[in-house]
Amino acid sequence: MSESEPKPDVPVPTSPLPKRVVLYVIVGLVLAGGVRLAVRRRAPSGTGRGVGVVASGAALSVPRFPPAGAAENAILAPLAEGAEFGGGRIVQISRVVDGHINVVVHVGDRDHRFIIAKGPQEQGPQRYVVFPYGGPPSPAVLQIAGLISQRLSSNARVPVPPGLQPWVASSS
Repeated sequence: MSESEPKPDVPVPTSPLPKRVVLYVIVGLVLAGGVRLAVRRRAPSGTGRGVGVVASGAALSVPRFPPAGAAENAILAPLAEGAEFGGGRIVQISRVVDGHINVVVHVGDRDHRFIIAKGPQEQGPQRYVVFPYGGPPSPAVLQIAGLISQRLSSNARVPVPPGLQPWVASSS
């Protein structure tokens, strides 16, 4: 076809809308995903005396978890939701979710989430590990994690809740 010949009438899209829609979808997915920590089922290293730290670069709100059953409550007994503990109040104890138990303690003006997982060894003093979740912990938060760990150790004869797994955190 030469330049002098008439071109056929074929509609050519000129609107950048489809590219914008794709761009908005990608940006929305990135913003919705944020910085997360995924919980994997293997034992963490460097857990010390059963207390470790899970840090995240994003501010976290504490979600509501399914309530604890008899097995989860037994390993933390006599602690229960609403009890005063470590200078705070226990807001929530979850059942095993994704291989771990979540404990939420309200201290000062915010809730702090702690993860309980099976320790690297199923028996002995490292039966469970406790991790403050959601950023650099204050000394008060580390103290509460230590108190939870002590409570778990004092209930060492109680069977491990079904589904509780060792874990490690990784970016995803």
